[in-house]
Amino acid sequence: MGRVVFLFLLLMYPLFGIGADISARQYIRTAERLHLADSDVWKGLIHATKNGKSAIYDPSFLLSYPHFSLHNELVATLEAMLYKNRHQRQQVICKFPARILWLKEKLHITDLNLIFEKCDAFQKYLTKTANDHISLVFASENVSNPSSMMGHTFFKISGKDKQGRDRAHAVSFYTVIDTLNIPWLIVKSTVIGMQGFFSLTPYEEQRFRNNVLENRNIWEYSLRLSENARKLLYYHFWELKDVKLTYLFTGYNCATIMYDMLYITGVKPKKRGFFWLTPKMLVKEVNRLGIVEKSRLIPSDVWYLKMLEDILTPDSRKHILELYHSGNYQAMATYPFSNKPLQRFAEKALMREYGEYLYFHSHIRRNRYMQIQKYTQSFRVHTKLPELDLSHYKNPLKSPGERQIQLGYDTYDKWMLTFLPAANTLSSDNRQYFSERSLKIGEATLSMRHHSVKLKRFDLYNVVSLIPWDPFTKKLSFAFECNYKTHYNTRLEPYQAYNLSFGGGITRKIGEDIYLFSLLNGGIAYGGKRFYGYLAPEAGWIMYEILHMKSVVRYRYIYHQHNSRSGYHHLLWTQSLFLNRNHRIELEWSKRFKTGKSFQHSILRYVYTF
Repeated sequence: MGRVVFLFLLLMYPLFGIGADISARQYIRTAERLHLADSDVWKGLIHATKNGKSAIYDPSFLLSYPHFSLHNELVATLEAMLYKNRHQRQQVICKFPARILWLKEKLHITDLNLIFEKCDAFQKYLTKTANDHISLVFASENVSNPSSMMGHTFFKISGKDKQGRDRAHAVSFYTVIDTLNIPWLIVKSTVIGMQGFFSLTPYEEQRFRNNVLENRNIWEYSLRLSENARKLLYYHFWELKDVKLTYLFTGYNCATIMYDMLYITGVKPKKRGFFWLTPKMLVKEVNRLGIVEKSRLIPSDVWYLKMLEDILTPDSRKHILELYHSGNYQAMATYPFSNKPLQRFAEKALMREYGEYLYFHSHIRRNRYMQIQKYTQSFRVHTKLPELDLSHYKNPLKSPGERQIQLGYDTYDKWMLTFLPAANTLSSDNRQYFSERSLKIGEATLSMRHHSVKLKRFDLYNVVSLIPWDPFTKKLSFAFECNYKTHYNTRLEPYQAYNLSFGGGITRKIGEDIYLFSLLNGGIAYGGKRFYGYLAPEAGWIMYEILHMKSVVRYRYIYHQHNSRSGYHHLLWTQSLFLNRNHRIELEWSKRFKTGKSFQHSILRYVYTF
């Protein structure tokens, strides 16, 4: 009897395979009829680009590699789910849980044992993390660090795990800067590509690194997503853990990969278009989509200290600073705090936070930090002031766009056309930034004169950071340029030069709207068939004025350009009129002069920011 049963099963075995084949073909036909390959969710799961390719061209991620298409990948995934033997099918299920979950629900697949319980590593991920809440996190710009000069975005997943413990993790895409050669770094990160890393780390580690060590404000935007959307996104994070990724600053960065994943949640972001996406643009798009449930600001130590300094009187700041300089930390416990609630709050908070700032930035040793903690630990209970709302300070949602098109009329070069694909200028409205700053990446200016068009200037990388100096943080201002620009010879005749310059100095903030700054700049250049070094000390002021205006006045003394062994003066005044957040008019007046020679011109320009 046993031999008969065995022989029967042996004869019927091919029919089981035929049945599975028929079932698979039916599901594939249904998927084609429903156009699932063209679904935004499927494109998000595959990280499809606008030309129908995948931004992640890795055989470990694409089952249809090297013959990828959205349709081929869908068919390959269904075949792997339905054709493969039990062991191979389970491998696919464990590697691509988000794809499997979505296809299973869309095609109502119930006749196969598609379960995740046998995926040990995936189950460990589900056990040690939580997905009650998903937030998009924005770490503000840090122009002194090339890897974070445009800010950084990542997801935060949080909630209770299966054991009821609070969990919070950061899901981030980033690269590692492995060179100090700025020109090579720019080429590598924009053209060649760098190795990208997709990581899952405890959220507190990520926050501490960005917030404390790098002095960046953290904005958390809690997303309003359905339970199914959260689950699909949560499962998709797992699918990216071992994938080989290429990081391109202008093509595939932290904002780009997060933007693609928004499609998985069922929302419909705007098409990314030709230009690259920055972290701040991603945050603004998420806000436009209306899926931000609430937001929270975690200020950096430096920013928080400066805010507290603004609240306090000069005498209070001076007394607290003297306590730290003298080392008399015991006196903190008996300090005569103000009777005014806001002043008392600021005094206690500054006294405590300044100690943490000094320790975490290696300005004092642990034993001194512990002494400060001993005498200020009671302040933590008494320094809460509900009226102090930080959420409206320096909000990235209120900042102008990070791309600019400028059309101007120059009394010397006639028509000027400038395109800045990323960042801003000193004449922009920078009040939503931590300091006055200019960051130009890939800015190009064309001049049109006498029926000829020529490249007047190209800024590969140009940064000016005017951080107000204060006796607590003692931050210095700095400038760096890598560009192709106009220099002048001894007769003040213009010529084009390849330029690399750098400088440092101090900025003072006078009231709310006036900045005074001075920088000692120097550089090297090649132009006019000569290679030379030069100096360019600079001083100036910036003022925000009534009627939505802003003035920027800069004076430079440029010495030894063109190997001249002489110098000339350069005075530049720019007046901006802000029509609204996206439109402004600028009038610029420039004069270069030396004994017996002078050259001046003016520019009227219209600037569109988007």
